[in-house]
Amino acid sequence: MPNASRFSPNLPMYLCVILLLLVTVIGLLPFATAFFGAGILYILFNPLYHRFLKIKLNRGLSATAIIIVTLLFIVIPIVSMGIVMATHAQLLLTWARELYIQAASYHIPSPYLELVHQFNIKDTLLNGLHSGGSLAANAVVSFAGNIGHAVLAIFVMEVLLYFLLTSQENFFAGVSRYWPSRPEYLTVISREISSITRSVVISTALIALIQTLIMTLAFWLIGLPQVALLAGLTFILSLLPFVGAPVVWGSIAVFQFFSGHLDTMVILTIVGLGVSTIDNFLRPYFQRKFGEMHPLTSLVGVILGVPIFGFIGLFIGPIILTLTIELTKISLLEFKSE
Repeated sequence: MPNASRFSPNLPMYLCVILLLLVTVIGLLPFATAFFGAGILYILFNPLYHRFLKIKLNRGLSATAIIIVTLLFIVIPIVSMGIVMATHAQLLLTWARELYIQAASYHIPSPYLELVHQFNIKDTLLNGLHSGGSLAANAVVSFAGNIGHAVLAIFVMEVLLYFLLTSQENFFAGVSRYWPSRPEYLTVISREISSITRSVVISTALIALIQTLIMTLAFWLIGLPQVALLAGLTFILSLLPFVGAPVVWGSIAVFQFFSGHLDTMVILTIVGLGVSTIDNFLRPYFQRKFGEMHPLTSLVGVILGVPIFGFIGLFIGPIILTLTIELTKISLLEFKSE
Protein backbone atom coordinates (compact mmCIF):
# COMPACT_ATOMS: atom_id res chain seq x y z
CA MET A 1 0.00 0.00 0.00
CA PRO A 2 1.53 3.37 -0.97
CA ASN A 3 2.45 5.79 1.72
CA ALA A 4 -0.53 8.00 2.57
CA SER A 5 1.63 11.05 3.09
CA ARG A 6 4.64 12.13 1.02
CA PHE A 7 5.68 14.68 3.62
CA SER A 8 7.78 14.19 6.71
CA PRO A 9 5.81 14.21 9.97
CA ASN A 10 8.42 16.68 11.26
CA LEU A 11 7.66 19.18 8.50
CA PRO A 12 5.56 21.51 10.73
CA MET A 13 8.36 21.60 13.27
CA TYR A 14 10.92 22.41 10.53
CA LEU A 15 8.72 25.22 9.23
CA CYS A 16 8.34 26.63 12.74
CA VAL A 17 12.10 26.55 13.25
CA ILE A 18 12.70 28.31 9.92
CA LEU A 19 10.07 30.93 10.74
CA LEU A 20 11.54 31.58 14.18
CA LEU A 21 15.04 31.85 12.69
CA LEU A 22 13.81 34.39 10.14
CA VAL A 23 12.10 36.47 12.85
CA THR A 24 15.26 36.32 14.97
CA VAL A 25 17.53 37.37 12.10
CA ILE A 26 15.23 40.22 11.05
CA GLY A 27 15.00 41.42 14.65
CA LEU A 28 18.77 41.38 15.09
CA LEU A 29 19.65 42.95 11.72
CA PRO A 30 19.87 46.51 13.16
CA PHE A 31 22.63 45.22 15.44
CA ALA A 32 24.55 43.27 12.81
CA THR A 33 27.45 45.70 13.17
CA ALA A 34 27.55 44.99 16.91
CA PHE A 35 27.83 41.23 16.30
CA PHE A 36 30.55 41.64 13.68
CA GLY A 37 32.33 44.24 15.81
CA ALA A 38 32.36 41.91 18.81
CA GLY A 39 33.83 39.16 16.63
CA ILE A 40 36.55 41.46 15.31
CA LEU A 41 37.46 42.68 18.78
CA TYR A 42 37.50 39.09 20.04
CA ILE A 43 40.04 38.09 17.37
CA LEU A 44 42.22 41.13 18.07
CA PHE A 45 42.16 41.05 21.87
CA ASN A 46 41.85 37.35 22.70
CA PRO A 47 45.66 37.01 23.03
CA LEU A 48 45.69 39.89 25.54
CA TYR A 49 42.78 38.26 27.40
CA HIS A 50 44.82 35.07 27.82
CA ARG A 51 47.77 37.12 29.06
CA PHE A 52 45.54 38.56 31.76
CA LEU A 53 44.52 35.01 32.69
CA LYS A 54 48.18 34.04 33.03
CA ILE A 55 48.75 36.73 35.65
CA LYS A 56 46.04 35.10 37.80
CA LEU A 57 43.12 37.39 36.92
CA ASN A 58 39.83 35.50 36.76
CA ARG A 59 37.75 35.38 33.57
CA GLY A 60 35.38 38.16 34.59
CA LEU A 61 38.13 40.62 35.53
CA SER A 62 40.17 39.77 32.42
CA ALA A 63 37.17 40.33 30.13
CA THR A 64 36.31 43.58 31.94
CA ALA A 65 39.88 44.79 31.45
CA ILE A 66 39.61 44.04 27.71
CA ILE A 67 36.35 45.98 27.51
CA ILE A 68 37.97 48.99 29.19
CA VAL A 69 40.90 48.81 26.76
CA THR A 70 38.60 48.67 23.71
CA LEU A 71 36.54 51.58 25.01
CA LEU A 72 39.56 53.78 25.74
CA PHE A 73 41.61 53.09 22.63
CA ILE A 74 39.03 52.25 19.95
CA VAL A 75 35.42 53.17 20.72
CA ILE A 76 35.86 56.56 22.39
CA PRO A 77 38.34 57.91 19.78
CA ILE A 78 36.07 56.83 16.91
CA VAL A 79 32.94 58.31 18.51
CA SER A 80 34.82 61.52 19.31
CA MET A 81 35.96 61.77 15.71
CA GLY A 82 32.38 61.26 14.56
CA ILE A 83 31.13 64.03 16.86
CA VAL A 84 33.81 66.46 15.64
CA MET A 85 32.97 65.73 12.02
CA ALA A 86 29.24 66.01 12.72
CA THR A 87 29.58 69.47 14.21
CA HIS A 88 31.62 70.65 11.22
CA ALA A 89 29.75 68.90 8.39
CA GLN A 90 28.25 72.18 7.15
CA LEU A 91 31.69 73.77 7.14
CA LEU A 92 32.95 70.99 4.87
CA LEU A 93 30.19 71.68 2.38
CA THR A 94 30.97 75.40 2.54
CA TRP A 95 34.62 74.71 1.74
CA ALA A 96 33.61 72.62 -1.25
CA ARG A 97 31.40 75.41 -2.57
CA GLU A 98 34.10 78.04 -2.07
CA LEU A 99 36.61 75.89 -3.91
CA TYR A 100 34.12 75.40 -6.74
CA ILE A 101 33.45 79.16 -7.00
CA GLN A 102 37.16 80.06 -6.96
CA ALA A 103 37.96 77.41 -9.56
CA ALA A 104 35.09 78.55 -11.78
CA SER A 105 36.27 82.19 -11.70
CA TYR A 106 39.96 81.36 -12.12
CA HIS A 107 41.53 83.05 -15.15
CA ILE A 108 43.59 80.55 -17.12
CA PRO A 109 46.83 81.99 -18.59
CA SER A 110 46.63 82.31 -22.39
CA PRO A 111 49.51 79.85 -23.19
CA TYR A 112 47.45 77.03 -21.60
CA LEU A 113 44.00 78.19 -22.67
CA GLU A 114 43.88 76.19 -25.91
CA LEU A 115 45.07 73.03 -24.15
CA VAL A 116 42.46 73.42 -21.41
CA HIS A 117 39.64 73.91 -23.94
CA GLN A 118 40.85 71.04 -26.12
CA PHE A 119 40.73 68.45 -23.33
CA ASN A 120 37.87 70.11 -21.40
CA ILE A 121 40.08 70.15 -18.30
CA LYS A 122 38.37 72.99 -16.45
CA ASP A 123 34.83 71.59 -16.76
CA THR A 124 36.03 68.15 -15.69
CA LEU A 125 37.79 69.64 -12.65
CA LEU A 126 34.75 71.73 -11.70
CA ASN A 127 32.38 68.77 -11.95
CA GLY A 128 34.76 66.67 -9.86
CA LEU A 129 35.06 69.34 -7.19
CA HIS A 130 31.30 69.86 -7.00
CA SER A 131 30.31 66.19 -6.86
CA GLY A 132 33.25 65.20 -4.65
CA GLY A 133 32.61 67.96 -2.13
CA SER A 134 28.89 67.16 -1.92
CA LEU A 135 29.61 63.44 -1.60
CA ALA A 136 32.10 64.01 1.22
CA ALA A 137 29.74 66.33 3.09
CA ASN A 138 26.80 63.94 2.73
CA ALA A 139 28.98 61.06 3.94
CA VAL A 140 29.93 63.03 7.04
CA VAL A 141 26.29 63.91 7.77
CA SER A 142 25.27 60.25 7.34
CA PHE A 143 28.15 59.11 9.54
CA ALA A 144 27.18 61.60 12.23
CA GLY A 145 23.46 60.91 12.03
CA ASN A 146 23.96 57.34 13.26
CA ILE A 147 25.62 58.38 16.53
CA GLY A 148 22.48 57.69 18.59
CA HIS A 149 22.06 54.16 17.29
CA ALA A 150 25.81 53.64 17.56
CA VAL A 151 25.73 54.15 21.34
CA LEU A 152 23.26 51.28 21.76
CA ALA A 153 25.19 49.14 19.26
CA ILE A 154 28.40 49.77 21.21
CA PHE A 155 26.73 48.57 24.41
CA VAL A 156 25.52 45.39 22.68
CA MET A 157 28.95 44.85 21.14
CA GLU A 158 30.77 45.12 24.46
CA VAL A 159 28.32 42.74 26.17
CA LEU A 160 28.77 40.22 23.35
CA LEU A 161 32.54 40.61 23.59
CA TYR A 162 32.42 39.91 27.33
CA PHE A 163 30.58 36.62 26.86
CA LEU A 164 32.66 35.64 23.82
CA LEU A 165 35.78 35.95 25.95
CA THR A 166 34.48 34.29 29.10
CA SER A 167 32.58 31.47 27.35
CA GLN A 168 34.73 30.88 24.30
CA GLU A 169 35.35 27.18 25.00
CA ASN A 170 31.61 26.42 25.15
CA PHE A 171 30.96 28.57 22.08
CA PHE A 172 33.53 26.86 19.86
CA ALA A 173 32.56 23.42 21.18
CA GLY A 174 29.00 24.12 20.01
CA VAL A 175 30.20 25.34 16.62
CA SER A 176 32.35 22.20 16.18
CA ARG A 177 29.48 19.94 17.22
CA TYR A 178 27.09 21.31 14.60
CA TRP A 179 29.64 22.03 11.85
CA PRO A 180 28.22 20.25 8.76
CA SER A 181 31.54 19.44 7.08
CA ARG A 182 34.98 18.07 7.97
CA PRO A 183 36.58 19.47 11.14
CA GLU A 184 39.76 20.46 9.28
CA TYR A 185 37.74 22.82 7.10
CA LEU A 186 36.56 24.66 10.19
CA THR A 187 40.19 25.07 11.23
CA VAL A 188 41.09 26.48 7.82
CA ILE A 189 38.21 28.98 7.91
CA SER A 190 39.07 30.09 11.46
CA ARG A 191 42.70 30.62 10.49
CA GLU A 192 41.81 32.60 7.36
CA ILE A 193 39.29 34.81 9.15
CA SER A 194 41.78 35.55 11.93
CA SER A 195 44.51 36.38 9.41
CA ILE A 196 42.31 38.64 7.29
CA THR A 197 40.88 40.38 10.35
CA ARG A 198 44.35 41.21 11.66
CA SER A 199 45.49 42.31 8.21
CA VAL A 200 42.45 44.53 7.61
CA VAL A 201 42.17 46.10 11.03
CA ILE A 202 45.75 46.31 12.25
CA SER A 203 47.72 47.00 9.07
CA THR A 204 45.11 49.25 7.46
CA ALA A 205 44.39 51.19 10.65
CA LEU A 206 48.08 51.62 11.50
CA ILE A 207 48.92 52.92 8.04
CA ALA A 208 45.93 55.29 8.13
CA LEU A 209 46.97 56.50 11.58
CA ILE A 210 50.57 57.16 10.50
CA GLN A 211 49.44 59.04 7.39
CA THR A 212 46.92 61.04 9.42
CA LEU A 213 49.47 62.06 12.07
CA ILE A 214 51.94 63.31 9.45
CA MET A 215 49.30 65.19 7.44
CA THR A 216 47.74 66.66 10.61
CA LEU A 217 51.14 68.02 11.61
CA ALA A 218 51.52 69.55 8.13
CA PHE A 219 48.02 71.09 8.30
CA TRP A 220 48.83 72.61 11.70
CA LEU A 221 52.27 73.95 10.70
CA ILE A 222 50.97 75.76 7.61
CA GLY A 223 48.14 77.27 9.67
CA LEU A 224 45.06 75.65 8.16
CA PRO A 225 41.79 76.07 10.11
CA GLN A 226 39.75 73.15 11.50
CA VAL A 227 42.69 70.78 11.77
CA ALA A 228 40.63 68.24 13.75
CA LEU A 229 38.07 67.99 10.94
CA LEU A 230 40.80 67.56 8.32
CA ALA A 231 42.49 64.92 10.47
CA GLY A 232 39.22 62.96 10.76
CA LEU A 233 38.64 63.09 7.01
CA THR A 234 42.23 62.04 6.32
CA PHE A 235 41.96 59.05 8.65
CA ILE A 236 38.66 57.81 7.21
CA LEU A 237 39.72 58.19 3.58
CA SER A 238 43.12 56.63 4.31
CA LEU A 239 41.25 53.45 5.24
CA LEU A 240 39.84 53.18 1.72
CA PRO A 241 41.91 51.19 -0.81
CA PHE A 242 42.95 53.08 -3.96
CA VAL A 243 41.59 56.35 -2.48
CA GLY A 244 43.49 57.40 0.62
CA ALA A 245 44.78 60.69 1.95
CA PRO A 246 45.37 62.33 -1.49
CA VAL A 247 41.64 63.15 -1.67
CA VAL A 248 42.08 65.46 1.34
CA TRP A 249 45.49 67.00 0.84
CA GLY A 250 45.00 67.16 -2.95
CA SER A 251 41.75 69.10 -2.57
CA ILE A 252 43.36 71.49 -0.09
CA ALA A 253 46.35 71.96 -2.41
CA VAL A 254 43.98 72.86 -5.28
CA PHE A 255 42.14 75.26 -2.97
CA GLN A 256 45.42 76.92 -2.00
CA PHE A 257 46.41 77.20 -5.67
CA PHE A 258 43.18 78.97 -6.64
CA SER A 259 43.53 81.18 -3.54
CA GLY A 260 46.99 82.31 -4.68
CA HIS A 261 48.94 80.54 -1.89
CA LEU A 262 51.41 78.74 -4.13
CA ASP A 263 53.94 78.15 -1.34
CA THR A 264 51.34 76.33 0.77
CA MET A 265 50.27 74.30 -2.26
CA VAL A 266 53.86 73.19 -2.93
CA ILE A 267 54.45 72.21 0.72
CA LEU A 268 51.22 70.23 0.90
CA THR A 269 51.95 68.48 -2.39
CA ILE A 270 55.46 67.46 -1.32
CA VAL A 271 54.35 66.23 2.11
CA GLY A 272 51.27 64.54 0.63
CA LEU A 273 53.23 62.66 -2.01
CA GLY A 274 55.68 61.53 0.65
CA VAL A 275 52.85 60.33 2.90
CA SER A 276 51.16 58.49 0.03
CA THR A 277 54.44 56.78 -0.82
CA ILE A 278 54.72 55.46 2.75
CA ASP A 279 51.84 53.10 2.00
CA ASN A 280 53.95 51.23 -0.58
CA PHE A 281 56.59 50.41 2.04
CA LEU A 282 54.53 49.92 5.20
CA ARG A 283 51.67 47.81 3.79
CA PRO A 284 53.85 44.86 2.63
CA TYR A 285 55.65 44.89 6.01
CA PHE A 286 52.45 44.91 8.07
CA GLN A 287 50.82 42.26 5.87
CA ARG A 288 53.81 39.97 6.30
CA LYS A 289 53.56 40.51 10.04
CA PHE A 290 49.80 40.33 10.58
CA GLY A 291 48.45 38.53 7.50
CA GLU A 292 48.43 39.08 3.74
CA MET A 293 45.39 40.19 1.76
CA HIS A 294 45.12 40.97 -1.93
CA PRO A 295 44.28 44.65 -2.61
CA LEU A 296 41.39 43.59 -4.85
CA THR A 297 39.87 41.63 -1.96
CA SER A 298 40.11 44.75 0.17
CA LEU A 299 38.55 46.96 -2.51
CA VAL A 300 35.64 44.63 -3.31
CA GLY A 301 35.12 44.01 0.40
CA VAL A 302 34.85 47.75 1.10
CA ILE A 303 32.39 48.17 -1.79
CA LEU A 304 30.36 45.32 -0.29
CA GLY A 305 30.58 46.39 3.35
CA VAL A 306 30.21 50.18 3.47
CA PRO A 307 26.70 50.46 1.91
CA ILE A 308 25.40 47.75 4.27
CA PHE A 309 27.26 48.40 7.54
CA GLY A 310 28.44 52.00 7.22
CA PHE A 311 31.85 52.98 8.59
CA ILE A 312 32.58 49.60 10.18
CA GLY A 313 31.89 48.02 6.78
CA LEU A 314 35.44 49.09 5.90
CA PHE A 315 36.53 46.15 8.07
CA ILE A 316 33.51 43.83 7.92
CA GLY A 317 33.27 43.77 4.11
CA PRO A 318 36.68 42.15 3.41
CA ILE A 319 36.07 39.62 6.21
CA ILE A 320 32.67 38.60 4.78
CA LEU A 321 34.19 38.35 1.29
CA THR A 322 37.00 36.14 2.58
CA LEU A 323 34.50 33.92 4.41
CA THR A 324 32.46 33.63 1.21
CA ILE A 325 35.53 32.64 -0.80
CA GLU A 326 36.61 30.01 1.73
CA LEU A 327 33.11 28.50 1.99
CA THR A 328 32.94 28.37 -1.81
CA LYS A 329 36.28 26.54 -1.93
CA ILE A 330 35.09 24.04 0.67
CA SER A 331 31.82 23.46 -1.20
CA LEU A 332 33.69 22.80 -4.44
CA LEU A 333 36.06 20.39 -2.71
CA GLU A 334 33.12 18.53 -1.17
CA PHE A 335 31.36 18.40 -4.54
CA LYS A 336 34.45 16.95 -6.27
CA SER A 337 34.95 14.35 -3.56
CA GLU A 338 31.40 13.00 -3.92
